[in-house]
Parts: sequence; C-alpha cells; structure tokens
Amino acid sequence: VASVTVGLPRAATASFDPARATVRVRWPRLSITAPDKGAPAWLAGFRGLGGLLEEERQRPLASVANTRLESGWQRPGTLSAAERRDRAREQSDQQRKRERLDKRRKKRQQQEEVRKQGAYTRHFIPPLQRLRQGLVAVAAAMSGIDGARLTQLPELRTEGAEFQIRGKGWQMALMDIRADWLIAEGQSRTLRVAGELRSGAMAMGRWRLAADVTRSAGLGLLQLQLEGGELARLGRALWPHLGVGERPKLELELRLKAGKGQELLRMDGSLSSRGIGLDWRRLSPVPHTDFPVDGAFTLHVGAGKTGKLLLQAPDLRLGQAIFALRAEVSGSAKEPVLDLRFEMPKQDCARAAASVPRSLLPTLGTIEAKGEIAWWLTFHLDLLHPYFSELDLGLDDKRCEVTSFGRVDVTALTGPFSRKVNEDGFELAHVRIGPSSGSWTPIAQMPRWLPYAMMTTEDGSFYAHRGLNVFLLNRAIRLDLHYGRFVYGGSTLTQQLVKNLYMTRSKYLGRKLEELLIVWHMERTL
Repeated sequence: VASVTVGLPRAATASFDPARATVRVRWPRLSITAPDKGAPAWLAGFRGLGGLLEEERQRPLASVANTRLESGWQRPGTLSAAERRDRAREQSDQQRKRERLDKRRKKRQQQEEVRKQGAYTRHFIPPLQRLRQGLVAVAAAMSGIDGARLTQLPELRTEGAEFQIRGKGWQMALMDIRADWLIAEGQSRTLRVAGELRSGAMAMGRWRLAADVTRSAGLGLLQLQLEGGELARLGRALWPHLGVGERPKLELELRLKAGKGQELLRMDGSLSSRGIGLDWRRLSPVPHTDFPVDGAFTLHVGAGKTGKLLLQAPDLRLGQAIFALRAEVSGSAKEPVLDLRFEMPKQDCARAAASVPRSLLPTLGTIEAKGEIAWWLTFHLDLLHPYFSELDLGLDDKRCEVTSFGRVDVTALTGPFSRKVNEDGFELAHVRIGPSSGSWTPIAQMPRWLPYAMMTTEDGSFYAHRGLNVFLLNRAIRLDLHYGRFVYGGSTLTQQLVKNLYMTRSKYLGRKLEELLIVWHMERTL
C-alpha cells in the first residue's frame, strides 16, 4: 500500500490519559493502545496516534478494504473525474503552501543565525584592533629605546652584506646591504641602511631605512623608503584584492615620530603608484590597474584605550583630479566607529571626467566636459551596529557642461525609439522596448492612478530628487553591510530605467558608478 488515509467513523471513540501517557482509539473491528511512558503527556498522545497509523499501514490490503466497508469509510474507486481533479488541485495547493512555509522557516532561521552572529561589519573589528595594537607597539618601542646607551656605542660601517629569510615554499633576501651604524651628527646619532630586496631570483625593488637617536628622546624619528613596482606583487600575497599590472611602479616614504601627551605616534608619508589598483570581484569582474595615485598623508594615533586613529590626505591626486580625504576611527576597541569625508574641491570638469578609469566605464567610454564641478561625501559607520550608519552627499555642477557623453545618447529618448533588451550582456532580438516597439502604452492612455501607484511603491520622492534618493541609498547600505552581500539596491525610477535601457543585471559596484553617471546626465538633459 503506497499511502493510507485513516478516518474515524461516527461510531468511533477516542480517549487520552495524561497520567499514563497513553492514547486509545476505538471503532468497530479495531482497538489499539499505544503507550509511551518516557515522553511528555502531550507528545505521547501524538506518538500513540503515530503508532496507530503505522499499525494501519502494515495491515493487509484486504483487511484495510474490509474495515473501510464495514466502518463507513470512503469506498475505493468511487470518486468521479471532477472529484479526482479537485482532490489533485487541493493536494497541489497544499504542497505549494508547505513549500512557502518551508521557505519562510528557512528565511527565519537565516535571520536568526545572522542575529546571533552579529552584523557582517563586525569582521572588520579584529583587523582594526590589530592595526592599532601594532602602531601602539611601534610607539612603545621607539619611546622605550635608551638613547644614552646607544649614543655610547662605537660607529660601524658595512657594505655588500646579505640577509636571507627562508620559509616553506618561499625565499626572501636583502641583498647589497650598505649600512652606516650610529654615525655621530652633532648631538645625535644616525642609522642609515639601504639595500635591494629579492624574492628568489627576481629583484623586487630598493629599500632605505634611516633613524635618528638622541640621548634624551631615544629613537625620535624613523624613516622608511620603498621603490620598485614588484613590491606590489609581494603586497598582493598579503592582500589578495590588490591588482598589479604588467609594469607597476611604487614609491612609498614613511616618517614615524613618537609623540607626547594625547598623541602617541605621528606618521607622515607620501605615496606614488602606477599600474597598481584593485582586483575585487564586488567592484568589477576584471582588475583595474589604470589608476595612478599621488599624494601625501598623515596618520595620528591617540593615547589611551579609546585613542583615535586619524588619517588625513588633503592633497590626494587620483588620475588628473584632486581630492581630499579624512578618515577617523573612534570609540572603544570592541565598538569602533568610522567617520569618513571624501570630497573633490571645485576644479575643471574635464580633469574630473578623465580621472575615472576607462575600465570602470565599459558601456560609456570616454566622457568630455568643460566648466567646473565639485562634490563631497560623508559616511558614518558603526561597525558593530551598521543600522546606525548614515551617508550624506552634495554636488555643485551648475557650471559643468558635458560636450560628449561617450557611447550613450540620452537625447534619443525624447523621440520615437526602439531598443533591444539587454539580459546579462546578451541582447534579446525578439524583445524590444520603446515607443516604436509595438507594445508601448503612453501615460495618457493609462489609468490616472497607475503612475502614482508606481511612485508610491518604488520611488515616493520621484519629483523631488535628481535621480538619486539618499534615503533609499542609506537603507540599501545598512542592509548590505549587515548581511555582507547585495540584498537591496535602493534604486530610484530613473536608476531602474537606466539599468533596463543601457546596463545589465550584474551586481557590481563598478556598474553602479556607471549607472549613476548616466542618471546624472539624464536628469540634467531631459
């Protein structure tokens, strides 16, 4: 018997004894008792009924049929075709209902798991703690050196020294080391070391180290210089999202100075790189190394358990554009808070457009503009509670005029047009959209309430914003940061139109940048 349907006739009786944890069901020609003393009373009743059903399933088919006939059950083979269709439809509806309930249950379990584990951004708290601990250790080492004893040591000069480090599957060597140890210069001693860095037989670059030692302050100043693009390949082993081109160039200089009072350590540095960028799948499926960077920066490390980390780069050049960056990490070590301000002061529109890497604009291509433009962005992020995060931005583009917008012509939307649907990079030839597609319905022929219903559900401030809704964007950022993946986009109606007309459904941050540029130009032009 593949399946058995059990029903109770009118003459049947059922009783349940909580004390003995038994269930008893009686009807003509059948009486079964199923005890289960080890289970709770309410569970024992269900188990007893389960044993009754199992007993019924194991009975011979003839006995089951005989019991059905004598007890008044539904006789087999008497359902009509319409009844069978209704029963099949009912079973199908029940199956779909069970699937929906299972889907909701799994979703609740995932949400509960996320709630127990915490937000995704909490994974960034340990790296920040290790960074601060490392900077504090450097400051303690610099201030803990006894300058009086070091200044009493004799001078020493070396040339052509080598130092090798071997590990499992890798080898690093410091070649051609030239060192001037504790050379007297006035009332201080200077340490200068320079050499070449090699990995196996490959030259990685040059390095220089200098330090000033005084009798009173100890190691007061430490300088480190690195030159050589191949050092970026070494950095890729430490951070896999670092993109390295064919001919990378890198120059890095750091000056560390031990502080006093509220400032524990101060680091002044400069960076110049070519052919080095990002290789991050969430940004784009291809690496971006056409991103030249030049600029100076300062890092302040505050004293105490809640000391701040403050990074400032007032003159940061990305490509041909000039930016200003300020990032501050405050709060306790277990609940850090990040405040970021990134702005582009007023400058030439052409230089700003040329600073965007071409690899990030596969649909647009080259943008040409004239005039002046400025924008700023602030972001407050609570790593432990990302739902308290807040993004704000501003734009001054009144004097910026776009002369060429690459391969996208938004003015074509003002007249009759027909476009193929782009589905993940593949154009569907048999599906077209637009006034000339044959399936176009003007707004004048729609019910008057339909556009307002669409704005209510999709973009309530459609007539108030300029293509970007900061409220929806904040909601998307909070949800995505909490779950660690793209769960909500926060797109306005203009952004959805641009995505359907020109973009694909790929969820990359690079595609979002290109989408925002087209939205900005569309809102200004149409």
